[in-house]
Amino acid sequence: MNFANYLKINAQKHRSKAALIERDPANQQTRTLSWEQFNLEVNKVANYLKTNLEVKKGDRVLHLFNNSLEWITTYFGIIKIGAIVVPLNFRFIEGDIRYAARISTPCAFLFGSEFNSRVCNVQKDLDTVRHFVVCGDDCPEGMIAFTELENFDNTSEALVDMQDEDILAVMFTSGTTGNAKPVAHTHGSLNATAIGNGLSLPLTPQDNYLIVLPLYHSGSFFMWLPYYTLGATGVLIRGYREPQWMLEAIDEEKASTLLAVVPMCVDLINQVERGKIDLQDYDLSSWKYLVTGAQPVPHTLFEKLTQLFPCKITHTYGATEGGGRCHLDHLSRRYSAQTRIHRKTEFSGGRPHPGLGWKRRLTR
Repeated sequence: MNFANYLKINAQKHRSKAALIERDPANQQTRTLSWEQFNLEVNKVANYLKTNLEVKKGDRVLHLFNNSLEWITTYFGIIKIGAIVVPLNFRFIEGDIRYAARISTPCAFLFGSEFNSRVCNVQKDLDTVRHFVVCGDDCPEGMIAFTELENFDNTSEALVDMQDEDILAVMFTSGTTGNAKPVAHTHGSLNATAIGNGLSLPLTPQDNYLIVLPLYHSGSFFMWLPYYTLGATGVLIRGYREPQWMLEAIDEEKASTLLAVVPMCVDLINQVERGKIDLQDYDLSSWKYLVTGAQPVPHTLFEKLTQLFPCKITHTYGATEGGGRCHLDHLSRRYSAQTRIHRKTEFSGGRPHPGLGWKRRLTR
């Protein structure tokens, strides 16, 4: 099954319900797409790529955006026609873009205009790329303005049938031990990831996932997937900088779950303790889960989080190759018994996700 089929289904089941809400606090702007609008925007992208740019099933498309509605609509437009999306780290410099292009041999490159200088500097080296599509106010000569896709009049259903083993995306790891490594995910593996993450933290169609971390990375994107499949709302913060923006989104959009790495949690706690943030100013009653981790977390941090906030705290590790969430809640029985830590058996990875194979190796 094409993983974009959930979008088609939810556009029929939840037509007017909010699918995506983009908050841009720095510019005091908010944009919303209903499930029906989300599907129509994706169909515009998909049909334009297929008809005007001749992108076909199995072709690779580079994708470089900061968090935005366009990040998501272009991603799903690519996979809906059976092409393979290659989302890039927004921190990639020219050499990294060349490296990713050499590995993936893309036929097209969709990106935000804030990356114009980087892309233009390597454009001549990307010899397999036939078309460059730029989203933003500044479109370099010889490239295609994203407004052409937005104004494209073909919104007919563009979904192409796919098998579970067909590749959906080539993602790049963080590169902490060398060059970023390419990881292939299939339509089946993303479906398994959505199911597995959905079983980990109980959710309903009325829940709301807050996307703060960059979507190109497996963390926030993979954790949002069960909400997408279920027809729940996703809220993303554009240009995240200030911790109060998370609290404002929880208050105003009634978000229920978010993933925040340790430095973000520390920043939030510090601003509360210094009096820069007054928690009495926010209604946090909808907040069910704060997921943190991807590194060892001091017990003192968990203590402060559970003292300050009404939600359960989950400690998570993940891997791009494993569907994002390879879970290790390794908190002591003494500590977890006294707090609201959402955890499994001590030192356990929990049950493996559906469709995920793994081995445990003990080393001295």
